[in-house]
Amino acid sequence: MERMPAEARDAFYQLVYYPAVASAGVAEIYNCATTGDSLAVNYLMEKDRRLTDYYNNSRYSYFGANGLE
Repeated sequence: MERMPAEARDAFYQLVYYPAVASAGVAEIYNCATTGDSLAVNYLMEKDRRLTDYYNNSRYSYFGANGLE
């Protein structure tokens, strides 16, 4: 991210980072759910909630500053 121009970071987060990370997270939730690991499912759901809240409520200007990488 450091080498990416500042003006491209918002678009990268919206168009690349969030869709990839959120999709992988949902797949991981499904995998844990099929094995009956409710603790992992709860943890991953909370992680997904934080990621989604950041996506919906942020201007992305502090990408990476909140531990979502």
